[in-house]
Amino acid sequence: MFLKSKRFLSLFLCAVLTLAAFSPVFGEISSESTGTKFYSDIDTEKVIAFLQQPAGDTGYCNGEILRITRGLPPVYNGEFNDSFFSCVPGSPSYPPTPDTLGSTRFEIQGIYEDGILYWYCYDTVDFYGEFDFSGTTIAALCTPGIRTHISKVELSNCEGLWLLDFLNQPYCTQARALNCPNLRGVNLSGVYTDIEVQPRLFSRPVRLNTLGSGTVSFVYGESGTEIGGENETGSVGAQGENFLGWYSEGSIHSAEADFEITDGISATACFAGDINADGSITMQDAIAALRAAVGVTDINSIDFAMADVDCSGNIGIPDALAIARLCMGVL
Repeated sequence: MFLKSKRFLSLFLCAVLTLAAFSPVFGEISSESTGTKFYSDIDTEKVIAFLQQPAGDTGYCNGEILRITRGLPPVYNGEFNDSFFSCVPGSPSYPPTPDTLGSTRFEIQGIYEDGILYWYCYDTVDFYGEFDFSGTTIAALCTPGIRTHISKVELSNCEGLWLLDFLNQPYCTQARALNCPNLRGVNLSGVYTDIEVQPRLFSRPVRLNTLGSGTVSFVYGESGTEIGGENETGSVGAQGENFLGWYSEGSIHSAEADFEITDGISATACFAGDINADGSITMQDAIAALRAAVGVTDINSIDFAMADVDCSGNIGIPDALAIARLCMGVL
Protein backbone atom coordinates (compact mmCIF):
# COMPACT_ATOMS: atom_id res chain seq x y z
CA MET A 1 0.00 0.00 0.00
CA PHE A 2 2.83 2.34 0.89
CA LEU A 3 4.52 1.71 -2.47
CA LYS A 4 1.24 2.35 -4.30
CA SER A 5 0.76 5.61 -2.41
CA LYS A 6 4.33 6.64 -3.15
CA ARG A 7 3.86 5.82 -6.83
CA PHE A 8 0.62 7.80 -6.94
CA LEU A 9 2.32 10.76 -5.28
CA SER A 10 5.17 10.61 -7.77
CA LEU A 11 2.75 10.56 -10.71
CA PHE A 12 0.79 13.44 -9.20
CA LEU A 13 3.92 15.54 -8.72
CA CYS A 14 5.04 14.72 -12.26
CA ALA A 15 1.69 15.89 -13.59
CA VAL A 16 1.88 19.12 -11.58
CA LEU A 17 5.41 19.85 -12.79
CA THR A 18 4.44 19.10 -16.38
CA LEU A 19 1.49 21.47 -16.14
CA ALA A 20 3.69 24.16 -14.62
CA ALA A 21 6.29 23.71 -17.34
CA PHE A 22 3.72 24.23 -20.09
CA SER A 23 1.70 26.98 -18.41
CA PRO A 24 3.48 29.80 -20.34
CA VAL A 25 2.40 28.14 -23.59
CA PHE A 26 -1.18 28.01 -22.40
CA GLY A 27 -0.85 31.68 -21.47
CA GLU A 28 0.28 32.55 -25.00
CA ILE A 29 -2.64 30.70 -26.54
CA SER A 30 -5.03 32.55 -24.25
CA SER A 31 -3.50 35.93 -25.10
CA GLU A 32 -3.66 35.09 -28.79
CA SER A 33 -7.41 34.75 -28.54
CA THR A 34 -7.62 38.37 -27.38
CA GLY A 35 -5.82 39.59 -30.46
CA THR A 36 -2.83 40.93 -28.51
CA LYS A 37 -0.32 38.10 -28.78
CA PHE A 38 1.73 39.51 -31.64
CA TYR A 39 1.52 43.20 -30.80
CA SER A 40 3.89 45.39 -28.82
CA ASP A 41 2.77 47.26 -25.73
CA ILE A 42 2.70 50.55 -27.65
CA ASP A 43 0.50 49.04 -30.38
CA THR A 44 -1.93 47.72 -27.80
CA GLU A 45 -1.99 50.98 -25.84
CA LYS A 46 -2.56 53.13 -28.93
CA VAL A 47 -5.38 50.96 -30.27
CA ILE A 48 -7.21 50.98 -26.94
CA ALA A 49 -6.65 54.73 -26.40
CA PHE A 50 -8.05 55.47 -29.86
CA LEU A 51 -11.12 53.33 -29.27
CA GLN A 52 -11.69 54.95 -25.86
CA GLN A 53 -11.58 58.42 -27.42
CA PRO A 54 -14.91 60.31 -27.32
CA ALA A 55 -16.74 60.42 -30.65
CA GLY A 56 -17.53 64.12 -30.66
CA ASP A 57 -20.93 65.01 -29.21
CA THR A 58 -22.51 61.67 -30.15
CA GLY A 59 -22.35 60.43 -26.59
CA TYR A 60 -20.31 57.43 -27.72
CA CYS A 61 -16.62 56.59 -27.93
CA ASN A 62 -14.85 55.29 -31.03
CA GLY A 63 -15.06 51.72 -29.74
CA GLU A 64 -18.83 52.03 -29.49
CA ILE A 65 -19.03 53.63 -32.95
CA LEU A 66 -17.09 50.60 -34.24
CA ARG A 67 -19.62 48.22 -32.69
CA ILE A 68 -22.57 50.22 -34.03
CA THR A 69 -21.05 50.01 -37.51
CA ARG A 70 -20.80 46.24 -37.03
CA GLY A 71 -24.49 46.09 -36.11
CA LEU A 72 -23.74 45.27 -32.47
CA PRO A 73 -24.90 46.97 -29.24
CA PRO A 74 -22.82 50.09 -28.40
CA VAL A 75 -20.99 48.58 -25.46
CA TYR A 76 -17.21 49.05 -25.30
CA ASN A 77 -15.31 48.05 -22.16
CA GLY A 78 -11.77 49.02 -23.12
CA GLU A 79 -10.84 45.77 -24.84
CA PHE A 80 -8.29 45.46 -27.66
CA ASN A 81 -9.83 45.37 -31.14
CA ASP A 82 -7.78 45.53 -34.34
CA SER A 83 -10.60 44.62 -36.74
CA PHE A 84 -10.21 47.93 -38.61
CA PHE A 85 -6.62 47.07 -39.57
CA SER A 86 -5.52 44.82 -42.42
CA CYS A 87 -2.76 42.29 -41.80
CA VAL A 88 -1.12 43.01 -45.18
CA PRO A 89 0.78 46.32 -45.37
CA GLY A 90 1.25 45.97 -49.15
CA SER A 91 4.72 47.47 -49.49
CA PRO A 92 7.48 45.40 -51.14
CA SER A 93 10.04 47.23 -49.00
CA TYR A 94 8.22 46.39 -45.78
CA PRO A 95 6.77 42.88 -46.07
CA PRO A 96 3.91 41.81 -43.78
CA THR A 97 4.82 40.15 -40.52
CA PRO A 98 2.45 38.77 -37.88
CA ASP A 99 3.52 41.33 -35.28
CA THR A 100 2.60 44.54 -37.16
CA LEU A 101 -0.67 46.43 -37.30
CA GLY A 102 -0.51 46.64 -41.09
CA SER A 103 -2.61 49.17 -42.96
CA THR A 104 -5.99 50.75 -42.38
CA ARG A 105 -8.66 52.66 -44.22
CA PHE A 106 -11.08 52.20 -41.30
CA GLU A 107 -12.76 49.21 -42.93
CA ILE A 108 -13.82 46.40 -40.62
CA GLN A 109 -11.82 43.40 -41.78
CA GLY A 110 -13.49 40.74 -39.65
CA ILE A 111 -16.20 40.26 -37.06
CA TYR A 112 -14.86 38.78 -33.83
CA GLU A 113 -16.74 37.83 -30.70
CA ASP A 114 -14.85 36.23 -27.81
CA GLY A 115 -11.87 35.68 -30.08
CA ILE A 116 -13.88 33.79 -32.71
CA LEU A 117 -14.03 35.02 -36.32
CA TYR A 118 -17.64 34.93 -37.50
CA TRP A 119 -17.45 36.60 -40.93
CA TYR A 120 -15.65 39.22 -42.98
CA CYS A 121 -17.19 42.55 -43.89
CA TYR A 122 -15.94 45.81 -45.31
CA ASP A 123 -18.07 48.45 -43.61
CA THR A 124 -16.15 51.69 -43.06
CA VAL A 125 -16.19 53.22 -39.58
CA ASP A 126 -16.74 56.96 -39.12
CA PHE A 127 -14.11 57.47 -36.43
CA TYR A 128 -13.70 60.74 -34.49
CA GLY A 129 -10.87 62.86 -33.10
CA GLU A 130 -7.13 62.43 -33.32
CA PHE A 131 -5.68 59.36 -35.04
CA ASP A 132 -2.52 59.10 -32.95
CA PHE A 133 -0.58 55.94 -33.73
CA SER A 134 2.89 57.44 -33.33
CA GLY A 135 5.56 54.92 -32.45
CA THR A 136 3.49 51.93 -33.56
CA THR A 137 4.01 49.30 -36.26
CA ILE A 138 1.38 50.80 -38.59
CA ALA A 139 2.46 50.43 -42.22
CA ALA A 140 -0.06 52.57 -44.09
CA LEU A 141 -2.96 54.95 -43.52
CA CYS A 142 -5.20 55.07 -46.58
CA THR A 143 -8.15 57.26 -47.50
CA PRO A 144 -11.41 55.77 -46.18
CA GLY A 145 -14.33 55.14 -48.48
CA ILE A 146 -16.39 57.67 -46.52
CA ARG A 147 -15.86 61.06 -44.92
CA THR A 148 -14.90 60.65 -41.29
CA HIS A 149 -14.62 62.96 -38.28
CA ILE A 150 -10.86 62.48 -37.84
CA SER A 151 -9.38 65.89 -36.95
CA LYS A 152 -5.65 65.14 -36.82
CA VAL A 153 -3.22 62.43 -37.93
CA GLU A 154 -0.08 61.77 -35.85
CA LEU A 155 2.20 59.04 -37.20
CA SER A 156 5.69 60.16 -36.20
CA ASN A 157 8.34 57.62 -35.18
CA CYS A 158 6.70 54.77 -37.10
CA GLU A 159 9.56 52.72 -38.52
CA GLY A 160 7.38 50.66 -40.85
CA LEU A 161 5.18 53.47 -42.19
CA TRP A 162 5.57 53.58 -45.96
CA LEU A 163 2.34 55.31 -47.04
CA LEU A 164 0.32 58.26 -45.71
CA ASP A 165 -2.62 58.80 -48.07
CA PHE A 166 -5.45 60.68 -46.36
CA LEU A 167 -7.57 62.83 -48.67
CA ASN A 168 -10.64 65.05 -48.50
CA GLN A 169 -11.55 64.46 -44.87
CA PRO A 170 -13.67 67.50 -43.90
CA TYR A 171 -12.43 67.80 -40.30
CA CYS A 172 -8.78 66.80 -40.65
CA THR A 173 -6.64 69.95 -40.52
CA GLN A 174 -3.33 68.53 -39.29
CA ALA A 175 -1.05 65.66 -40.31
CA ARG A 176 2.40 64.76 -39.08
CA ALA A 177 4.79 61.93 -39.92
CA LEU A 178 8.35 62.67 -38.84
CA ASN A 179 11.19 60.21 -38.24
CA CYS A 180 9.61 57.53 -40.43
CA PRO A 181 12.61 56.05 -42.29
CA ASN A 182 10.53 54.02 -44.77
CA LEU A 183 8.01 56.70 -45.81
CA ARG A 184 7.77 56.37 -49.60
CA GLY A 185 4.41 57.96 -50.41
CA VAL A 186 2.47 60.97 -49.10
CA ASN A 187 -0.86 62.23 -50.40
CA LEU A 188 -2.47 64.93 -48.26
CA SER A 189 -5.14 67.34 -49.45
CA GLY A 190 -8.49 68.59 -48.25
CA VAL A 191 -8.72 71.14 -45.42
CA TYR A 192 -5.18 70.85 -44.05
CA THR A 193 -3.71 73.95 -42.44
CA ASP A 194 -0.68 72.25 -40.89
CA ILE A 195 1.41 69.49 -42.50
CA GLU A 196 4.72 68.07 -41.24
CA VAL A 197 6.15 65.07 -43.05
CA GLN A 198 9.54 63.80 -44.16
CA PRO A 199 9.78 61.30 -47.03
CA ARG A 200 12.68 58.93 -46.61
CA LEU A 201 14.79 60.50 -49.42
CA PHE A 202 14.43 64.05 -48.07
CA SER A 203 17.22 65.38 -45.85
CA ARG A 204 14.83 67.57 -43.85
CA PRO A 205 11.09 67.76 -43.18
CA VAL A 206 8.41 69.41 -45.26
CA ARG A 207 6.59 71.87 -42.97
CA LEU A 208 3.59 73.68 -44.41
CA ASN A 209 1.07 75.91 -42.69
CA THR A 210 -1.31 78.77 -43.47
CA LEU A 211 -1.82 82.43 -42.63
CA GLY A 212 -5.42 83.43 -43.19
CA SER A 213 -8.31 81.40 -44.55
CA GLY A 214 -6.92 78.75 -46.88
CA THR A 215 -5.54 75.22 -47.01
CA VAL A 216 -2.36 73.44 -48.07
CA SER A 217 -1.60 70.11 -49.71
CA PHE A 218 1.41 67.89 -50.35
CA VAL A 219 1.85 64.99 -52.76
CA TYR A 220 4.95 62.81 -53.08
CA GLY A 221 5.46 59.33 -54.42
CA GLU A 222 8.32 57.02 -55.23
CA SER A 223 8.05 54.34 -57.89
CA GLY A 224 5.47 51.72 -56.97
CA THR A 225 3.37 53.94 -54.72
CA GLU A 226 0.94 55.01 -57.48
CA ILE A 227 1.03 58.53 -56.04
CA GLY A 228 1.92 61.66 -57.99
CA GLY A 229 4.43 61.23 -60.78
CA GLU A 230 6.35 58.52 -58.89
CA ASN A 231 9.47 60.56 -59.63
CA GLU A 232 10.61 61.42 -56.10
CA THR A 233 9.48 65.04 -56.58
CA GLY A 234 7.07 66.60 -54.13
CA SER A 235 4.18 68.84 -55.17
CA VAL A 236 3.22 71.61 -52.75
CA GLY A 237 -0.14 73.32 -53.17
CA ALA A 238 -2.24 76.13 -51.70
CA GLN A 239 -6.00 76.39 -52.05
CA GLY A 240 -8.22 79.36 -51.21
CA GLU A 241 -9.22 82.89 -52.17
CA ASN A 242 -6.90 85.91 -51.89
CA PHE A 243 -3.73 83.84 -52.18
CA LEU A 244 -0.78 86.20 -51.66
CA GLY A 245 2.12 83.77 -52.03
CA TRP A 246 4.28 81.25 -50.21
CA TYR A 247 6.64 82.72 -47.62
CA SER A 248 9.72 80.91 -46.36
CA GLU A 249 12.52 82.10 -44.08
CA GLY A 250 11.05 85.60 -43.85
CA SER A 251 10.57 86.35 -47.54
CA ILE A 252 8.46 85.39 -50.54
CA HIS A 253 9.36 81.95 -51.87
CA SER A 254 6.80 81.54 -54.64
CA ALA A 255 3.97 83.66 -56.00
CA GLU A 256 2.48 80.53 -57.56
CA ALA A 257 0.02 78.48 -55.55
CA ASP A 258 1.64 75.22 -56.68
CA PHE A 259 5.32 74.40 -56.95
CA GLU A 260 7.61 71.37 -56.81
CA ILE A 261 10.33 70.44 -54.37
CA THR A 262 13.01 67.77 -54.20
CA ASP A 263 13.85 68.25 -50.53
CA GLY A 264 12.32 69.60 -47.36
CA ILE A 265 11.05 73.14 -46.88
CA SER A 266 9.36 75.25 -44.22
CA ALA A 267 6.78 77.48 -45.89
CA THR A 268 3.57 79.35 -45.14
CA ALA A 269 0.75 79.81 -47.63
CA CYS A 270 -0.50 83.35 -47.06
CA PHE A 271 -4.09 84.41 -47.66
CA ALA A 272 -3.91 87.42 -45.33
CA GLY A 273 -1.33 89.68 -43.70
CA ASP A 274 -0.75 92.34 -46.37
CA ILE A 275 -2.61 94.98 -44.39
CA ASN A 276 -1.14 98.02 -46.13
CA ALA A 277 -1.75 96.44 -49.56
CA ASP A 278 1.75 97.06 -50.86
CA GLY A 279 2.06 93.58 -52.35
CA SER A 280 4.21 92.03 -49.64
CA ILE A 281 3.97 91.05 -45.98
CA THR A 282 6.45 92.88 -43.77
CA MET A 283 6.94 94.05 -40.20
CA GLN A 284 4.99 97.18 -41.15
CA ASP A 285 1.92 94.97 -41.49
CA ALA A 286 2.62 93.40 -38.09
CA ILE A 287 2.83 96.87 -36.53
CA ALA A 288 -0.41 97.90 -38.26
CA ALA A 289 -2.17 94.85 -36.82
CA LEU A 290 -0.77 95.57 -33.37
CA ARG A 291 -1.91 99.21 -33.49
CA ALA A 292 -5.42 98.07 -34.43
CA ALA A 293 -5.40 95.41 -31.71
CA VAL A 294 -4.58 97.88 -28.92
CA GLY A 295 -6.93 100.57 -30.23
CA VAL A 296 -4.37 103.06 -31.52
CA THR A 297 -5.78 102.67 -35.03
CA ASP A 298 -9.47 102.52 -35.86
CA ILE A 299 -10.25 98.95 -36.96
CA ASN A 300 -12.59 100.31 -39.62
CA SER A 301 -9.67 102.10 -41.28
CA ILE A 302 -7.82 98.90 -42.23
CA ASP A 303 -8.60 95.78 -44.25
CA PHE A 304 -10.17 93.60 -41.57
CA ALA A 305 -9.82 90.33 -43.54
CA MET A 306 -6.12 90.99 -44.10
CA ALA A 307 -5.51 91.73 -40.42
CA ASP A 308 -7.54 88.86 -38.95
CA VAL A 309 -4.95 86.27 -39.95
CA ASP A 310 -6.07 83.64 -37.44
CA CYS A 311 -9.69 83.90 -38.68
CA SER A 312 -11.00 84.43 -35.16
CA GLY A 313 -13.38 87.22 -36.11
CA ASN A 314 -11.32 89.77 -34.18
CA ILE A 315 -8.08 91.65 -34.68
CA GLY A 316 -5.89 90.92 -31.70
CA ILE A 317 -2.31 90.69 -30.54
CA PRO A 318 -2.09 87.04 -31.75
CA ASP A 319 -2.66 88.33 -35.31
CA ALA A 320 0.18 90.82 -34.99
CA LEU A 321 2.47 88.14 -33.54
CA ALA A 322 1.62 85.70 -36.33
CA ILE A 323 2.57 88.26 -38.98
CA ALA A 324 5.77 89.13 -37.11
CA ARG A 325 6.75 85.45 -36.85
CA LEU A 326 6.20 85.05 -40.58
CA CYS A 327 8.45 88.02 -41.31
CA MET A 328 11.16 86.60 -39.04
CA GLY A 329 10.92 83.18 -40.68
CA VAL A 330 9.60 81.44 -37.56
CA LEU A 331 6.85 78.91 -38.26
